[in-house]
Amino acid sequence: MGPFSYKLFSKQDGLVAHVISNLTSHHRLILGVQFSMIIEENLDNVEVKYLVMSAADTPVALVYLVQFKIELLSREFKIAVCGSPFFCADCGIIAVHHYSRDELLPHILQTMQEVVEEHGISAIIIKDIDAPRDILKQAGYYIIPVEPAMAIERRGRWEYFDDYLSDLKPKYKKKIKNAEEKLAEDGYSFEAECDILGNIGRLHELYKNVARRKPKLSNGNFQLEDLPTFLSNLPRFLRLREVNERFFSNLVDEFSDEVDLLVLKRSNRIGAFTLNLMTDNSYHSLFLGMEYSENRVPIIYRGLLSSLIKVAIDKGAETVVLGRTGLLTKAELGAREMSIRCYGKLLDPDFAFLNPVLTKLFVNVPASTAPVRIVFKDQ
Repeated sequence: MGPFSYKLFSKQDGLVAHVISNLTSHHRLILGVQFSMIIEENLDNVEVKYLVMSAADTPVALVYLVQFKIELLSREFKIAVCGSPFFCADCGIIAVHHYSRDELLPHILQTMQEVVEEHGISAIIIKDIDAPRDILKQAGYYIIPVEPAMAIERRGRWEYFDDYLSDLKPKYKKKIKNAEEKLAEDGYSFEAECDILGNIGRLHELYKNVARRKPKLSNGNFQLEDLPTFLSNLPRFLRLREVNERFFSNLVDEFSDEVDLLVLKRSNRIGAFTLNLMTDNSYHSLFLGMEYSENRVPIIYRGLLSSLIKVAIDKGAETVVLGRTGLLTKAELGAREMSIRCYGKLLDPDFAFLNPVLTKLFVNVPASTAPVRIVFKDQ
């Protein structure tokens, strides 16, 4: 297959719009590109590049790269994330109609490396890709252990939330009911909030609370053994560091018919929220924030997620994507691990020699797996 040519574009270029219009109809993949466009417009320290690969002047694949800078070991590094740091989906490398991405993948990886090296990129992470490991391994990539995303697949008999509850074993149903009762006793209520834009400031404030609790990428006492944790946290670090109120506002504008907001209130004040996206028969929890000064954090979290499941069932979603983190709570609600993986590779000439070392180092890092709970009666 080939020969191939490539060009780099920004979202304003007509060819990118043309390629997007000819993408597979799988809406979830196109969403990744839409998210990257919002990133490009609203995050000041992030740059997005679109790599269009062509054969005989016909576009065959689109790759998008989210580029940002970090300081480490008293040096500035440029990192490229292939995929969306803001969306759990295999959507960073997209093949146009009639082409197999996996067949194109060796050529795409080679081209992508040439492009990022020309732009002084120090490391590349391919996020949430469901592709043959041997192809990525042959190209010098190693698996980066990250927390898995969690999702619940709808069962045919779930017409209402009560049907979901009836399917649960008593132990797990009781956990949900207890959370609801304790929150009600404390004066909390769940609401579907219509005025998203009017609450953007509060949502951003609560979301930044998450950033203050997450691991930081530190320069102090950095050792080679720290690299697995460092690389696995990069996409999350970017998301938590860069998201601003403008990003939230434009996200809501872009997906006005698909985004909704679920909030937990007390005394008419939002104490927790989850901003969700309904698309392609899937309901995604995109962003979640809460007031961590409350002493009910585990109960608030469980109550928020169970309310999200209720809304998803009411909307007819076939899959409820709960995202990463809080794995045990999500497993106790019936969620299972999604089969997507992340891969990485150092490109900086001063550090590329570490790739073989890292390959061996990552082999010794236990795979990040989600806890499994048998929560439904007929399992």
